[in-house]
Amino acid sequence: MSDTARQPNTAGLADTARRTDTAPRIDTGSWFPVPDEHELPPGLQGLFAKARERLGFVPNVFRVYSFRPERLSASFAHFRQLHEPSEHLSAAEREMIAVVVSSANGCLYCLVAHGAALRDELGDPVLGERISYDWRRADLDPRRSAVC
Repeated sequence: MSDTARQPNTAGLADTARRTDTAPRIDTGSWFPVPDEHELPPGLQGLFAKARERLGFVPNVFRVYSFRPERLSASFAHFRQLHEPSEHLSAAEREMIAVVVSSANGCLYCLVAHGAALRDELGDPVLGERISYDWRRADLDPRRSAVC
């Protein structure tokens, strides 16, 4: 494999780059350039405002991914579709799945984020925490156990 084949794809990065230092930003932990919120398209500014209203902050995953606004928009649309309650799975059950997958993936960031959402959706922070810690020991009913 040639050296050029090993290089990361940075096409389009130069026109969005604002930072030239080599360390990740302290405020986001990102190696990517993070645009100021007022520079984002109006739809993403609205997304950030909703997150701030509901959560009290904008999750770093949104802030970091915003250096590619079109990809963040597509990713968030996909996220919303996955988390849309249906006649088959409630919002809490969808968060249970997200917690279990986050745990299996070993993604602490995702586990913390989905664990918080699960506690909120369940309205039972103790049960939400037990599921986040280890769903197999959470004394779940048969349906919830099957969902996990």
